[in-house]
Amino acid sequence: MLVLSGLPTLFPKLVEARTYSERMFRVVFLQSLDRNASEDAIRRPIEAAACPLQLDDDAVSTIVTMSGGYPYFIQFICREVYEACSHVNQMLVALASQGLVYKNRHGRYSFAVPLLGRFVRRQAHTA
Repeated sequence: MLVLSGLPTLFPKLVEARTYSERMFRVVFLQSLDRNASEDAIRRPIEAAACPLQLDDDAVSTIVTMSGGYPYFIQFICREVYEACSHVNQMLVALASQGLVYKNRHGRYSFAVPLLGRFVRRQAHTA
């Protein structure tokens, strides 16, 4: 079994390269999903994995709009969203190892240096 994936121009190029290629392959074109199916494609894997990170309705709507409902783009954008969260976790671990933040007993991070939160907020407003 051979599986090829590519843009819609792939099949005509195969036919051009080999005259009987249209008989050698079964071509399936993936169309975009409707809005409900796109939302399911985003939410179901999160629920099935019992992932602690949940996407709100605005985030799901943004992903559906940006992807145009195409499964490949939904998968790609969702992967990028979750990769960004894993980078945040790595940054929090690095900050905790330097003593700048700590994780309390409820699993939430807090600043370890007194009044640092106010300092960061002031810096954000001046930038």
